[in-house]
Amino acid sequence: METMEKRQPFRAISKICLNNWHYIDRKILTLSEGINFFTGHSGSGKSTVIDAMQIVLYANTDGRGFFNKAAADDSDRTLIEYLRGMVNISENNESQYLRNKNFSSTIVLELEQNTTHEKQCVGVVFDVETATNEISRLFFWHTGGILPNDYRADKRCLTTMEIREYLQRTFAPEQFYCGPSNERFRRQLYDIYLGGLDMEKFPRLFKRAIPFKMNIKLEDFVKEYICMEQDIHIEDLQESVMQYGRLRGKIEETLEEIRCLTEIREAYDEFAEKRKIRGAGEYQITRLEMLRLETRIQEFRDKMTTREEAVRELTKAKRELETQQDALQSEYEEILLRLNDSGYKTLEAELSGLNETLEHLMGSKARWTLVSERLGVWKTKEVTSNHTIWDIEKFALALADVLPEVDSKGSF
Repeated sequence: METMEKRQPFRAISKICLNNWHYIDRKILTLSEGINFFTGHSGSGKSTVIDAMQIVLYANTDGRGFFNKAAADDSDRTLIEYLRGMVNISENNESQYLRNKNFSSTIVLELEQNTTHEKQCVGVVFDVETATNEISRLFFWHTGGILPNDYRADKRCLTTMEIREYLQRTFAPEQFYCGPSNERFRRQLYDIYLGGLDMEKFPRLFKRAIPFKMNIKLEDFVKEYICMEQDIHIEDLQESVMQYGRLRGKIEETLEEIRCLTEIREAYDEFAEKRKIRGAGEYQITRLEMLRLETRIQEFRDKMTTREEAVRELTKAKRELETQQDALQSEYEEILLRLNDSGYKTLEAELSGLNETLEHLMGSKARWTLVSERLGVWKTKEVTSNHTIWDIEKFALALADVLPEVDSKGSF
C-alpha cells in the first residue's frame, strides 16, 4: 500500500540535456508528445544519445552490456571513451580523445507529467581527471524543468561540487536530491519518476529492445527477446497472436462504436440542452404575452369601471332632468290654465281683429291722401272758385285730423 501511494501518474521524457558527451559539447534535444524517432546515417549519433539515456534510466555508469548495442553487438566502448570523446583518425583504428584537459560532463532527462504537465529532472554529472582517467559521479534530481543555465558556467560544464552547491542554494530540501549512490537514486527513479516500474524487469526489457534487428526469424526473435524459456511452440504463439489480432480488431471496432455513440450522446445532450433553452425561451415569451394580455384586460376593466361610473352619473343626471322637465311641464300647463282663465285668448282674438282693421284703415289713408294731393292741384288753377278752394282746404284739414289717429292706432 505504501508503495502504491508513492507512485505518480505517468511521466514522459520531454527534453534531453547533454554536456561533453562523446563528440557532443553542448546539446538540448526537445521531444514531442507521442512517439519520437531517431533517424540518421551511421555514425550520426543515434546510439550516442540512446546510451546517454540508458545511463540515467538504468542508474548504471559502467556501461557493460548496453553501450553502443544499438549500433554493434560486439561493441566494447567504455564510459571514459564516451566522456573524453574518443574518435578514430585513421584506417588502422588509431584514435584520439577530443578532451585532454580536466572537465565535467552532464546528462539530464526532463520528465513531464502527462496530466498536469508538471516537470522534474533526473540526471548525472561526471568529473573526469584526464591524467589518470579517474571518474567521479553525482546522481541528482530536482523539481522544475532543465535549469536555465543548462548546468553550465560560462563556457564550461558545472562540476559535481558546483551542481551540489547550486541545488542546495536554489531548491528547498524536499525539492532535490544529490548523491553518488546509484541504488538510492534508482529506487527514487523507478518508484516515483517512472510510475512504479520494476527495477529488475524494465532494464532487461529495454536492453533487449535496443539491439533489435529486423533480419532475424520470428521464432528466434521471440526466443531471444520475449520469452525466457527456449522450449516454445511458435505455432501456438502465432495462433495466440492471430486471436489477439482479431480480438484487438473487435476492440477497435467496439471503441469506434463507443466513440460514435459518445458523439451521438454528446450531440443529443447538446440538442436536449438547446431544446431546453428553447423551451425556456418559449415559456418566457408565452409568459410575457400572458402578462401583456392581463395588463390589457385590466386596462379594459378599469375603462369599463370608469364608464359604468359615468353612465351611473349620466343616469342620475337624466333622472334629475326628467324630474325638472316634469316640473316645468306642470308649471307650463298651470300657466296655460291661468292664461285661459284670465281671458288672454279673448284679448288675443280682439287684437287680431284690430290689426286687420288697422290694415284696412292704412289702405284707406293711402287712397285719401292720394285724393287730397290731386285736389291740391286744383287750388293752383285760375278757373277754380274760392268756394271750391275753401272746400278743398277743409277736406285736407279734416283728413289731417283723422290720419294722426290712425297712426297712433297703428302703433298699438
